[in-house]
Amino acid sequence: MLVEAAIVLPVTFFLLLTLIGGALYMRTYVTLNSAARSAARAGSAAGQDPTADFAILSALKRDASSLGGGQIQAISVYRTVPNTEPPAACRIGPSSELKCNFYTAATLGTLLEANFGGAPSQRDSYWKASDRRVGRTDPPDYIGVYIRADAGALRLFGQPFIERWVSVRMEPIYE
Repeated sequence: MLVEAAIVLPVTFFLLLTLIGGALYMRTYVTLNSAARSAARAGSAAGQDPTADFAILSALKRDASSLGGGQIQAISVYRTVPNTEPPAACRIGPSSELKCNFYTAATLGTLLEANFGGAPSQRDSYWKASDRRVGRTDPPDYIGVYIRADAGALRLFGQPFIERWVSVRMEPIYE
C-alpha cells in the first residue's frame, strides 16, 4: 500500500498544482484583458480632454484591483492602428516619436489628476491628448493600451510576466 501511495501521491500533487497554476494564469489573463479594454474605452471616450490618461489609468486601476497592487509592472498608452501589437519601444518606456506615454506601477499608486495635462514635465507629454485626432473630418486615431503584469507563481513554469493590449478607435466629436 505504501508503494502505491508513493507512486500516486506525486502525480496527484503535480496535477493539482498544475490545475491551480492554470487557474491563476487564466484569472490574471482575463482580468488584464478586461482592464485593458476598459482603459482603452475610457481613453477613447475622453478624447482630447487634457486628463484623458488620468481617466485611462483610473479605469485600469479600478478594473485590475483584484490582482493586487504589486502585480502590474508597466502600462503604455500609444497611438496605433487596429489589431497590431504595441511597438517594442512603447513596452519599455515613453517615446514622442512613436507617440506613447509610459507608466509604471508607482504611477498607479500615486494617481493624482494634477500630474496630467500634457505639459512637458508631466507624464502624458509624449502623446498629448490635444494631439489625438478625434474629429469627423479627419480619420480618428486609434488608441492602444498595453499592460504588463508579474506572472507571480507562474514564474516556476518559465513565464516571468503576462502582457495584454487592446486598440480602440477614438470616439469622434460631434458638435
